[in-house]
Amino acid sequence: MLRLFLPPNLSAAAARDAIPVKLELDLTAAASPPAELLPGLALLSQWMGAAGPKAGAAHRAFLQLTRSQMRELVRALVGQPVFIWLIGRRWRLGGGIWSSRG
Repeated sequence: MLRLFLPPNLSAAAARDAIPVKLELDLTAAASPPAELLPGLALLSQWMGAAGPKAGAAHRAFLQLTRSQMRELVRALVGQPVFIWLIGRRWRLGGGIWSSRG
C-alpha cells in the first residue's frame, strides 16, 4: 500500500516550489508491488536514493518535492487512490472521498 499525504497549504507550498509530502509505503503484504504503482515507485526510489522503497519492507519518510517532481509523480500515479490531501481534521482521498481523521 502506498500513501502520499499532501499538506493543507498545498497551493502556498507549490508557489514556494517546496511541497512537503509524507510517504507511507508497506510492501510487506505483497510479493511484489502492483504494476500500476511501479512508475511512481521508480520515481520515489530515484529521488530518495539508497533510502528508497525496498520490497518486503514498510517505509515512512518525509520528502520535499518541487512542482516539477510533484507533476511527474501525479502523472506516474494517475488514477491510483494514493494521494491524500490533509485538510484540518478531515482528509480527501485522490478519488474524491472525504473522511474524518478522527
